[in-house]
Amino acid sequence: MDQQYVNESYVLTCLPTVINNVLNCMTAQELNVCARVCRCWSSAVRVIKDKRQERKLISWFSVEITDEEDVVEVFDQIEDFVKSQYSEPAMLFLFCQLQISTRKFRMSPRKPRPRHPKRAAKLKQVEFVDLVKSYLPMTCKFIGVSTNGVIGTSSNLDKIQEVEGEMFVSLLYIPHIKGVDILTLHANIREENITTFIPKEKAVKTILLFCDDPRCPPQIGNTLRENYKGAVIAGGYIDCHVPDLGDGRTFDWDDESKPIFVSCVALCGENVQCASIVLDHKIYTPQTIEDKLLKLKACGLPEEKSFAFMFACFARGKYFYQKENVESSIFKKLFPKTPLFGFFGNGEIGFTHLPGASSGDTRLQLEGGEGQSKGKKSSKMHHAYSTVFCLVSIT
Repeated sequence: MDQQYVNESYVLTCLPTVINNVLNCMTAQELNVCARVCRCWSSAVRVIKDKRQERKLISWFSVEITDEEDVVEVFDQIEDFVKSQYSEPAMLFLFCQLQISTRKFRMSPRKPRPRHPKRAAKLKQVEFVDLVKSYLPMTCKFIGVSTNGVIGTSSNLDKIQEVEGEMFVSLLYIPHIKGVDILTLHANIREENITTFIPKEKAVKTILLFCDDPRCPPQIGNTLRENYKGAVIAGGYIDCHVPDLGDGRTFDWDDESKPIFVSCVALCGENVQCASIVLDHKIYTPQTIEDKLLKLKACGLPEEKSFAFMFACFARGKYFYQKENVESSIFKKLFPKTPLFGFFGNGEIGFTHLPGASSGDTRLQLEGGEGQSKGKKSSKMHHAYSTVFCLVSIT
């Protein structure tokens, strides 16, 4: 055997410092490949992954599509975004405009299309969401939400966009983080108990609730709120959602006889902190919006370790204010280091929950929260012509 080959094999398998220096430069997907090489590399990869879980770094990506032909290039950007991550994904949120989610492709964008017409016609049609899911490992939880309006943040936090009626894609990538559990549920509310998908021992901090059926009863949000006291419940009614069913299946949303399904995403863990606030129909000027969001800021959650959701009524966009990005711009002004994601939907779910607000007004901490006195009517969970902001911090 060649002596040089022997020396190289020794260096790459028997010198821990060299092995760690090489593997530390690799992305999560590259580490998974290297872990299959030998037992030594597999052990080193396991240690590196554990250390990366302590970074608590989320990632995000958003892009506006000005031409339908640019959708293929967007696939390339999304694939590069996922493959460039250094931590294993635990959850991926996809917010996209309805026109994109319903579009089908006959091929993976980076695979050459067969020249023969018959072979090209035999290619399986794949939807946008399914292609995005194909870039993720099987262990990654996923939910895709489609509406006519999407809210996203640029990767450098330079701007937050509210895009209505135009093709837009926004992704939130949450890696595996020690002490944080992410649980998902997609259930037929007429047959399943949605309060049982979270083990009792979990410290539930927020539950995101999505439904694309107007028949969904409002009691769903109230039930979750009663069962998980102190947790933030937020979400909305959307045009279409594509949950991860765990076995590669998706439902046919064109079937009018389908039962009523809801999708829930629960964020659990002692190091997760959440707050939320509702901007109702009476809050419609920049000053009143800022005054409300200042109450959210008074909770004191660390902005650099946070991300936020904005679930707004489709009637509170640019046509209402006669100006684009009104509410999101005010949020960015107050939370310049926090990315914002969300959509314009057909109804909003949530309540005001401001734990630890530094303001002297104790009502801020109790409004819609768990500290209400007995006999006092709970604030409503379902809204119209409103916006719900949900702030999530991982410390």
